[in-house]
Amino acid sequence: MILEWLFASVIGILKTLFFIIPDLPSLPDFLINSLENFTNLIFDNVELLGYFVSIPLIKALVPLIILVENFEHVYNFVIWIIRKIPISSE
Repeated sequence: MILEWLFASVIGILKTLFFIIPDLPSLPDFLINSLENFTNLIFDNVELLGYFVSIPLIKALVPLIILVENFEHVYNFVIWIIRKIPISSE
């Protein structure tokens, strides 16, 4: 009940802030076109990667790479959880 009230009040404050803050001006057309060209260049040529590495392999390796890159954070989180267990020896 308290959490529900807290979340509702935070959402209400955010809505009020976004109502008060003026809208940002739109980006110039040349900048929008440049960004669209850049993203099209990247995503239109993704299938070129499929010639060198299979897409299912990429789908399997991306989560593994993220886990390896963040191993220290994951390890510290797991150790923190283990220390919170009353039966643990520490």
